[in-house]
Amino acid sequence: MDSQRWGDHQYVLAAPFPTAGALIRRFVEDTCLARTLAEESPATACTMQATDDGFYLPSSDAGGIWIHADPDDAARTLYVEAWAD
Repeated sequence: MDSQRWGDHQYVLAAPFPTAGALIRRFVEDTCLARTLAEESPATACTMQATDDGFYLPSSDAGGIWIHADPDDAARTLYVEAWAD
């Protein structure tokens, strides 16, 4: 899914969540930390929160990044960036 109007993106990874979840979480947190250090802003918001079905990193009041198992196929993981106006 890719919505130009809202800037939403969903990527389907061909790996089960137990395998991919922690790796993608570390990538998201490391990328967030590098960006905040480059911008010299506080990095306190770079730790993903555990949810019932994966991880979530809020990026604003209106969006964030989710990593969770694909509910339609346990052999896949979803990486979702969602932003709302």
